[in-house]
Amino acid sequence: MTAFFVTLFLTAGILTSGAPFLSAAEAPVGSKAQIEISLDRAIELVEKTHPDVRLQEIAVRKAAEEVTLATRAFLPDVDVDYIVSSASGGWGLILTAAKLLQPVFSFRKLMTEKEVKKILKQKEETLVRYREQEVRQGVKELYVTLLIQRELARILTDNAKRSQEQYELVKIHHKEGGLNDEELLKEKLGDETALSEARKAEVWLHQSEFAFERLLGLPHGEPFSLEPVSGHDSKVFPLSLEECLGVAYAKNPIVKALLLEEKANLKRLGIKESMFQADGAFLGLGEAGGGIFSGSPRFGFLGNLTLYDWGKERLKKRILGLGHSELRLMHEKEFQAFESAIVKSYFELERLQNEIAVTGAKSNLASESKRRSEILNDAGRIRQKDLLLRENEFALEKSNMRQKRLEYFLVWERLVKDIGLVSLDELREVMAQ
Repeated sequence: MTAFFVTLFLTAGILTSGAPFLSAAEAPVGSKAQIEISLDRAIELVEKTHPDVRLQEIAVRKAAEEVTLATRAFLPDVDVDYIVSSASGGWGLILTAAKLLQPVFSFRKLMTEKEVKKILKQKEETLVRYREQEVRQGVKELYVTLLIQRELARILTDNAKRSQEQYELVKIHHKEGGLNDEELLKEKLGDETALSEARKAEVWLHQSEFAFERLLGLPHGEPFSLEPVSGHDSKVFPLSLEECLGVAYAKNPIVKALLLEEKANLKRLGIKESMFQADGAFLGLGEAGGGIFSGSPRFGFLGNLTLYDWGKERLKKRILGLGHSELRLMHEKEFQAFESAIVKSYFELERLQNEIAVTGAKSNLASESKRRSEILNDAGRIRQKDLLLRENEFALEKSNMRQKRLEYFLVWERLVKDIGLVSLDELREVMAQ
């Protein structure tokens, strides 16, 4: 159980962006205002302000500028060179405008590069949804962790109080000669253990509350309340494992982004250098009132021609081909990783279903045992110590049931996110298709 709490805290605690300040709820006069936060409200505050989402939006804008730049590549680059000279009392001026014919010879290459930039822009746009899903899940992880730890801290604190009461009763019984020293030390150890567990739970709770305050931009130390979340009633996930994987390959934005990256890389393999490279220049001579440049302006054309280097281009193609193979293998690893995450979440739901059923049965037994102990205690047939023990057992089982349901909710939401969906409504739409 401890490992679960720590894992959730480390997973979600890295999200520490400063979201806008949340207004406090109405409170009675004389009491401190308490901020009320629902899960949906927390997600709303964080989603659009988180650095990961903002960085991805910047990446989209950069990709759009790259497309614009690729479009402008069809325009010739104009370089103006000038030479000013004097001879026989006159001045001459030479102007050249270079590279006028470059777009003509490189038209196909420029078109392909523009298509590549458009595909990469689509990839960045797809990743916006992925970043938003990751941020939403991070908020859910921390929110549910906080609910679990508040419940755990409360129940362990109550348990520590009952253990203290039980220890005081045992001390009285020991003084009366009903217990030996070894039994007293055993009860004292149990009391100290219960107190230690309660203190550890408080530390975990403070850690999560601090991370939550940082995440939402709440003032440190201000009290806030959390609304309970639905645990999906421990129902069976509506898709089979094979259907989950199928939907993931069709809907998951990270899959779409990786496939778009492969498409762009494959398109780049088709870029060919033109067989002839030419830079042209127009030359103009300006009249300068005599001298060697005297007379009417004259224009000419200068150019240089580069033939296709077959050997070098073949090596470039080979290198690009190896790079594409490397990219596909890297993406294959990514696909395997997200498949493993889906499989893990799917079977974790099944495990939690079984645990919830077992915990429910234990909780019912503990409730019945507590009820009978109360009757026997009223009749004077058992000691107060035994009744406190039954109350502890019932409270722990009841708390354990609530925690299991929250864990189930969290794993359910994680599975929905991993297959590329946002909510149950979107899941129902997929099932209806």
